[in-house]
Amino acid sequence: MNGRISLRNLKKILSKIQLLALDTNIVAYYLNRLSSFYPLSVKLFEYIIKKDISMVTSILTLTELLSLKAPEPMMKVLENEFFSISKLEVQEVDRMIAVKAAKIRRKYGFKLPDAIQLATALSAKARVFITNDQHMKNFKELKIVPLASFSKLSTKAS
Repeated sequence: MNGRISLRNLKKILSKIQLLALDTNIVAYYLNRLSSFYPLSVKLFEYIIKKDISMVTSILTLTELLSLKAPEPMMKVLENEFFSISKLEVQEVDRMIAVKAAKIRRKYGFKLPDAIQLATALSAKARVFITNDQHMKNFKELKIVPLASFSKLSTKAS
């Protein structure tokens, strides 16, 4: 099984939420037009914006994006594009998120960036977390939705 959620179930999940959380990889694909996942990420963002769903991610996403190897002028453009994404709230890592991330890391064995992203999602009260990391499907405190699930989603008026 590739972890995809049926189109019917995906629409049902998305119809019930007002806020979802995004992993760094989803934002990175959206900001990198050369990524093979760029078209799918655009479809996802268009659908989310059309359905008036808010998004949240950790400030760690910015750190990870700016860690890529690229010329310095591109880093400023990337930072500006990141903060220009419509309906995206960027949350700082506070004490509550740090403690929750440590608990997630201990319980699930995730890498620290993944644990911080999940703790941020929980702190923001998101119920859905979109990622392209298959290992995160084991996390039980949020509905983990793989990016591939959006491949059949239409962004046309419905």
